[in-house]
Amino acid sequence: MTVIGYNNLIMKRFLFLISFFLTLSFTWLQDAYCQVAEAINNPWIIIDGPGIGIQLEGDSDILITTISSSINMVAMADGMINEPSDSCPGDKQYYSGTLYGQPSPGRCSWGHVIRYKDASDELKTITDIIKREESVHFYLSESKDRGALELDKQYLEYIFSQIKNLKILLNKNDKVTSKTTRNLFRKLDSINNLDNEVLKSFKKFITQVESKGENIQLTDQSPIRKKLDHDLSLAYDIKVKIVKEIVSIDGLLK
Repeated sequence: MTVIGYNNLIMKRFLFLISFFLTLSFTWLQDAYCQVAEAINNPWIIIDGPGIGIQLEGDSDILITTISSSINMVAMADGMINEPSDSCPGDKQYYSGTLYGQPSPGRCSWGHVIRYKDASDELKTITDIIKREESVHFYLSESKDRGALELDKQYLEYIFSQIKNLKILLNKNDKVTSKTTRNLFRKLDSINNLDNEVLKSFKKFITQVESKGENIQLTDQSPIRKKLDHDLSLAYDIKVKIVKEIVSIDGLLK
């Protein structure tokens, strides 16, 4: 073998090793990214207590998970998913920390939790509705222009579609009696009516924005804002009752 041929062989092996290690590094980074993405896309659901119905996104997919307000901006949650303890016994983990800026309220703090991916489709759907409507409520103070208001309208339209989906799921669920189904449907219809009122208020405010030709804000004392707060709060209370019934149907708390 000539010197040139030998050098070419060495160079090929060198390039192969670089390519191998780059592929290995890319695979490791891809796996790490997927693990983080899975943790964020598979949050926890509080199934009882003061925080019932709230979804919390963690920073990892391990049992003891840190909950940070950096990825839970609407819920303003900072704390931990904890294993059962003497202060909060049972077979379910629980969330302790802040929620909406408030400190832990009691023995089991904000309530027991399950992973979103382990929840029934009915529980996922109703807590998805709560999460989206809480976003609407949270961003009211940011509704300064048509773009922000249109985003809130999209959230509400998503809620309407999820209410229809939840009705379909309940109709197909053999564990739900016809009496319970009728009761839950009445509650869902009430939410739908309240959210339609919220949508009307948004449209009214958009008209005001356009007629004035400037950015105006939904202040806490404005009549439209007061009605929005009232209707959204009523809708949230009804959703919590639905979560309690679905948790009972699913047999999550024994």
